[in-house]
Formats: sequence, C-alpha cells, structure tokens
Amino acid sequence: MGILGRLGWGRSSPGTVAEIDRTVMITTVAGGGGDGSPAINASLEWPNGVAVDGQGNVFIADTYDSRVRMVDGNGIISTAFQADALMSSVEEGEATGAGRCWPEAVVVDRWGNIFICNRANNCIYKIDKTGVTTTVCGQGRYGFAGDGGPAFRAKLHKPRAVAVDGKGNLFVADAYNNRVRKIDRDGIITTVAGTGERDFGGDGGPATEASLFFPSGLAVDNKGNLYISDRGNNRIRKVDRDGIITTFAGSGAFDFNGDGGPATEAALRWPLGIAVDLHGNLFIADSFNRRVRMVDTNGVIVTVVGIKDGVSQDGEPARASRLVMPCDVATNAEGELFIADVRDYRIRKVDREGIITTVAGTGKPRHGGDQGPALQATLYCPLDVAIDRQGNLFIADTRNQSVRKVDGDGIISTLTGAKRRSNLMFRRPSVPQNGSLSVIGDLFDPVGVAVDGNGDLFVVDKRNNCVYKMDQSGAISVIAGRGVAGFEGDRGSATDALLWWPYAVAVDEAGNLFIADSANNRVRKVEPNGIIDTVAGNGLAGFSGDGGPALKARLNHPCGLAIDSKGNLLIADSWNNCIRRVDPTGVITTVAGTKQPGFGGDGGPAERARLYHPYGIAVAEDGSIWIADRSGNRLRKVRSDGTIVSIAGQGSAGYEGDAGPPARAKLNRPSGIAVDRAGNLYIADSWNHRIRRITASDGRIK
Repeated sequence: MGILGRLGWGRSSPGTVAEIDRTVMITTVAGGGGDGSPAINASLEWPNGVAVDGQGNVFIADTYDSRVRMVDGNGIISTAFQADALMSSVEEGEATGAGRCWPEAVVVDRWGNIFICNRANNCIYKIDKTGVTTTVCGQGRYGFAGDGGPAFRAKLHKPRAVAVDGKGNLFVADAYNNRVRKIDRDGIITTVAGTGERDFGGDGGPATEASLFFPSGLAVDNKGNLYISDRGNNRIRKVDRDGIITTFAGSGAFDFNGDGGPATEAALRWPLGIAVDLHGNLFIADSFNRRVRMVDTNGVIVTVVGIKDGVSQDGEPARASRLVMPCDVATNAEGELFIADVRDYRIRKVDREGIITTVAGTGKPRHGGDQGPALQATLYCPLDVAIDRQGNLFIADTRNQSVRKVDGDGIISTLTGAKRRSNLMFRRPSVPQNGSLSVIGDLFDPVGVAVDGNGDLFVVDKRNNCVYKMDQSGAISVIAGRGVAGFEGDRGSATDALLWWPYAVAVDEAGNLFIADSANNRVRKVEPNGIIDTVAGNGLAGFSGDGGPALKARLNHPCGLAIDSKGNLLIADSWNNCIRRVDPTGVITTVAGTKQPGFGGDGGPAERARLYHPYGIAVAEDGSIWIADRSGNRLRKVRSDGTIVSIAGQGSAGYEGDAGPPARAKLNRPSGIAVDRAGNLYIADSWNHRIRRITASDGRIK
C-alpha cells in the first residue's frame, strides 16, 4: 500500500491540524535555480544590476526573479535575499505595497551592508551583516515627499539605482520623480539633483535647480563627485562637491558616435548603469548601443566592450565581443569590470587583460540544469507532476514551455519544448496540422501531464488547446484538439474536436483519457479508439446537478482530475471551490467544499469545509483524496470516513520548511500532485518554482 493509503492522522478538532510525526519530512527534489552549484550553470531571469563587495563577492539584482543572488570567490551561486524572506522580515518603515519585489539595483557599502532598490514597491531596503533587513527609504506607495525628514517616511517613484560614498551616504536615482535623493548617516533624506521637471537644463548651476529626465544610474568617485546617468537626456551628468552640475558625457543625441574624442561630443543611446574605478575612469552601460564605454581621466570616450557583429563566446577580447543589452556595470579593486547583460541573461567579466568571460547565467532565462542534479535545475512556474512505474518524475515546466524529466538518479532533462522558448507575452500559439509535431519545441503553455500504464506520456497544452501524446519511442502526436479554442466534436474524432483551455488529464486502467476542458466547463473523455465525448458538465459556468446526471450538472473551471480504484472520476471544480465525484453510473455529487472560498473545517465533514481554488487531486488506495488547495497554499486530505485535515502548508504563501514537518512548511500556489510506488508524495509548488516531496520513514503521519 502506497503513502496515499497508509498515511494516517491522529485525533484533531475542527480548525486544527493534527500533530505530525517528526519522521515525516518535506523536501525539495527539483528546482531552486542552481543555488549551491557553479554560477555559470545557473539561470538568471532578468539580471538588471550588479555590485561587488570588498571580499570579491558578486551580487546580482535578478529583478523578475524577485531576489538578489551572490556569486562567491569560488564561483558558487546562492540566494542572498528573496522577496518572501524580505517581506516577512522588514522591521522599519511602512512597506504597505510589499506584495511585489523587483530588485532593480544593488550596492554594497564599505561596511558590508547591502542596499536593494525595489522599483515595484518604491522602497530601498538594507540588509546588514547580521542578515537583518530594514526599510531605509520609502513607504511602499509612489509619490514625492519627505525631504528634510526620516527617509523611511519619504516617498519615491520607481527608483532605479543606488550608490554609496565613502562616508556612508546613500544616493537614490528617484527616476520618475526626475531627482536624485541623498540619505545621510542619520537617515535624513534630501534632494541633491533635479527639480522634478522632466527636461534638460541647469548645467553650470546648482544641481538642485537643474532638470533631469529619468535618472537611471549613479556612481560616486573617491573625491566625492556624483555621476548621474540621465537616461532620457542621453547624457551623463556630474555633480561636484560644491553641488554644481555639468554634462560629463553625451551630446544628447540618441545615436552612436564619438569614440576617440571628447565624451561631451559623443552620442549615447539610453545610458543606464555607471561605475567609477579607482583611477577615476567612468564606465557607462550604453544599453541600446549594446556597448560598455569608458570615459578616461582626460575626458576621452572609447568603447571597451561590444561591437555590432562581435562574438559572444567566453575567452575572447572584450572589444570584439557582443553584448545584447547591458544594463549595469561595476568594478572591483583589481581593476576588473562586471557587466549585467540583462537580455543575454548573464553577468560578464572583463579582466585586466581585456578578456571577457561569464560569471553567472546560462544565457537562457529560467531554464537550466539539464543533465545535472534536479535540485540544482531551474524551473519556472511548474504546474503539474506525474510519475511512471519506473519512478521517473515528469514535470510540466509551464512558463519554460517544456516538459522535464527527473530519472531515478535525480538527473533532470528536457523531453520537449524550450528549444524555441520566448516570452509568453510575445509568443503565438502553434499547433501541428498533420497530427504530429514536426519540431519538438512547439509547446506553448504545458499545464498538465499524466502517464498511462504503458509508459506513454500525455501533455496538456492549454493555450494551444491540444493534448499531446509522447510514446516510449519519443514520437509525439496530437490526441485531442485542433489548436483552435471552442467547443465541438463530441462523438467524433478527438483530433477534429475543439477544446478551450484544457488544464488536466487522467487515464484509467482501460486506456480512456479524461480531459478537464476548463473554459468549456466540461470534462471530456477520449476512448482508446479516438472518439471524444463529454462525461460531465453542460457547458454553463456555475454550480448545480448534485445527485443527478453529470452531463446535466454545471461546473466552473475544472482544473484537476483523478480516478479511483472503483472507477469514480474526481474533479477539482476549481472556481466552485469544491471537489466533485462522478460515479460509474454517471451520477455527480460533491465530496468536499461548500462552494465558498476560504479555509476551514479541518477535523469535520469535508463537504462542510472550505477550499480555495482547489487544483490538483490524487486518490489513495483506500479512497481518501488529496487536494492541492492552490489559493489556500495548503495540501489537504479527505479521509475515507469523509473528514478533512490539512497535511502541509500554513495558509500564507512562502517557501520554508524543507527537512521539517510538512504542516510547518510554506507553499506558494501548490498545483499538481502525484504519488510514486514507494509512497512519496510530490507537489508542484508552482510559485516557488520547485517540486516538493513529502516522505515518511515509517509510512505514517500521526
């Protein structure tokens, strides 16, 4: 008997979770982004900022991954900070908009304090050497306010860069306020450049009376001069120690020219990050020119990295190399230059000999780790898991547009998709016209996977409105759907039918394939002969029909399916916040959920409990049902006696608890679930970009 049949619970009262045996643990088995492995094998999502500390550690602001990564002196990458940890540990200030964290820039001061610029939340955070996180500037709401008072009470508007001087003053590029602000050692904020007017003007006068246009980069030299990347004006401005502003580089033209001549006569194209080395040379991430340029101490500008038709391989001269979109630069005491090439998804380094290499990143966003340990791989919002009889784990790596496989040795590979991956916002769905995929790379939105008794893999491609089958030889064919959203085709060939946002599949012992046709509010069945028909749902969104024919019932966005040993079909009726059951005679009933979203009812009858957008389901040998309560961030179980309990998760989204009791762990939008023959339960912890596993050494949770 597997874990789904063996896991037992002790006595509990409604609203409580039973105590868990300490031998039962939750762990991560896939995902994590490469932490603990060489940084060049890790994937970066949007490396927008880079900084180097005095010990040679490289910090990366990986904006859309909502974390700051660190590469140590041995080239090993780790997470220095991530959004969930930050949002739960901020001690000071009023971070009311703390739901989003997009670290745009990072800087480290001489004392080892890390400052993080959060553009989405309009805040600046500080992590001290002990790991304590505080809000040093911003309230979480955009605006302009607070000069002359405590910085944590001030308002910013989309800050884009930070810099520190030798005295510990912190400078902030308050981009949408068109100002540069300074926070002194006492925490008082003032404006040091910009009037707030989006324009160009003021050279030769006080910087506070000058106009800036989206300042996006900052640097301070060892003499105390402040440099500003005045992005919208295509210039670099300089504020001297007396507060006088001048143009240091850029003619204002949106172009490329001027190398070898005065920097003030050269054209830049959307300059972003800047850095000053110990000799006073200024480096500019000339982003739309795909170059890094340097202004020497004589005021002459040259390109030091990047040419139009350059090569991208490591070990080549930097001047002959190709960049895609450099967004930030940093230098260290050894004279090395670091570049955040955001659209190449890498951090590059130029050594003192002028040779370029990769410090971190694979060049592919969020997809990495193939042929290596799954725990070090990068997943991107995995929504489903399945396991075959040999113990191979299959993952619908949804936003990577691929299906991954983890073998019995824990090695991950990509079976299909990802070869032509691009941002989902810009990718059009495609579906083969001849019933088979001519290129194994056409997945658009894989959201569900299932494996039958023969080892054939079924993949649900939601936005392609298709279900694919990969047999054991690797051949891929279309099983259902034509790639067009709609409803038609019942009692005909499944490949001629229309589906509309299918979400999940399940296969019974007879080889019938069931499809959660979510936007059609139906469950459909494809028989082994390829004929499709509806088995549940009348197509109208809503809730009705309990006790009667499933074909006359209303469903609302069914997302998960499972089949028990008696032939009952279980449906995660997600937007109805309940689990429905269709028996072999076609009669539908509700087995869990009151239709009201929320959490409650543990220890009592499941049909009186509250669920919140249940997604994945699995069935035990004794008939008990496991539920991934997606918006409730919990894993719940309906026991064979009809009572419900919570197994894992605390209700609040987060990532913690590995190697501890499941009930003390945090999940973040758990989706698909599966169980292997050894009794291990797997969870697609989608927004944590991981696959988690619950194991029990004695097979029981008490």
